[in-house]
Amino acid sequence: MANPGRTPWVRAYRHAYGGVLDGLLNQSPHQPPNRCTAVMACRWADRVEFRRLLLTPLDSPFVASITLITHTNMTHIVCVSAFTTEPPVGDASAAFTDRRPATAPLVGGLLRDAIANMVVGEAR
Repeated sequence: MANPGRTPWVRAYRHAYGGVLDGLLNQSPHQPPNRCTAVMACRWADRVEFRRLLLTPLDSPFVASITLITHTNMTHIVCVSAFTTEPPVGDASAAFTDRRPATAPLVGGLLRDAIANMVVGEAR
């Protein structure tokens, strides 16, 4: 895994923007949401819920995923980050959308524009 990339963590309200994050967190981990190929879900010490949503097919040349984390003390806030093994292109200081051009639309397809822009727009 040469050159993996991850966006900074973004905090978003669970029910904002049409409840897209709430829908992803309430979806059964046994049934991946549309545009996902797999889900990994776990809970740490009954305080933190973690979900990783795989965005790429299993035979893809790179892996792209979105991670969602909630804490039982703040269930209305979701921490969101995108991860990819897509080889970077362009200048190292360019935005995530320019450095990882195949991954950025996958993030937008699942999270919808408002949240996706917060996630990939923050990465530099």
